[in-house]
Amino acid sequence: MESLSLRHANLLVDNLISYAGRTLPTILKMVEGEHTGFAITADYAGEDFQIGVTALVGAPSEEKKKDYWFFSQEKDARLTSHPEHASSAQSADKSLSRYAGAVRSGRLILSISAFKQLDDEAVVLAILARTGLIERGEAERISAISGSTDRYHKILVALPIA
Repeated sequence: MESLSLRHANLLVDNLISYAGRTLPTILKMVEGEHTGFAITADYAGEDFQIGVTALVGAPSEEKKKDYWFFSQEKDARLTSHPEHASSAQSADKSLSRYAGAVRSGRLILSISAFKQLDDEAVVLAILARTGLIERGEAERISAISGSTDRYHKILVALPIA
């Protein structure tokens, strides 16, 4: 992905969060467990600026909001600190409460927290694929790293193209 202007990067981030909100009912049907929402972090690094936005999508319970928010940002920050990684799964360590669920696509990092970690990653990959922000082959490669391929395929076919 080429570097975007600040204005276009803001639009990209807004559109990703909006797409996540529009597809929330479908996403919630496709993941394991009972959920009412999630936290999403979209982070874009331009040539001379960086945009990072975290939002709650849906209506997570009061006791879950703080954790979802924290882990969405933690995954993003961890992936940012490992520029050689394509996924936060590559630095995940359950004993340190570090989970999968963030994916890098060029200058963009997208992170979700609420579901089982492989569902978090699969949702991110499906959102990136359906919005045209990741090549299909790259999404397949990343899902193979973490073992989320089956979940990714299941969610991908359920989500509409943006």
